[in-house]
Amino acid sequence: MSTGTRTPETRTTGARGAQAGGIRISGTPWLLGAALLALLMIAPISAHAFDACPADQEIEVLWNGTWYPARFTEGPNAQGQCRITYPGWASSWDEWVAEDRVRQGATRGFSVCPAEQAIEVLWNGTWYPARFIEGPNAQAQCKITYPGWESSWDEWVGRDRVRYVRPAQ
Repeated sequence: MSTGTRTPETRTTGARGAQAGGIRISGTPWLLGAALLALLMIAPISAHAFDACPADQEIEVLWNGTWYPARFTEGPNAQGQCRITYPGWASSWDEWVAEDRVRQGATRGFSVCPAEQAIEVLWNGTWYPARFIEGPNAQAQCKITYPGWESSWDEWVGRDRVRYVRPAQ
């Protein structure tokens, strides 16, 4: 067995070389490449791959057990995922998601108003901490309260005025 030499011409590393189509290939890079190719050939294609990611389509994305409003921004990528953005959130929250985390055709209204969900409500151009206390009503709105404020400030709001507060990363 050859001990191999480290020259740019042969690129051997002491590993036993392989013969491929009359070309001698030797060394660790070939072994890693072959292993990767073998994995790609036997890895199943995800059952949750997107065929298309319609730009600016409004959707909901599941994140940490809660559905958040989002929009497609690009994709699909090689893994069949779409890049999404969360309106009202910094671009650092943008991410690539698989189809199993997306609800197509999200409604404009609320289907649930989870009291445990931390939220902020837009009022007169400013976001205020709030929490859900009732709903949804027939108009798919949720009743909210502003902690520390009198109940006379409680109000029914639509999804367009609510953003979800995420826990720190």
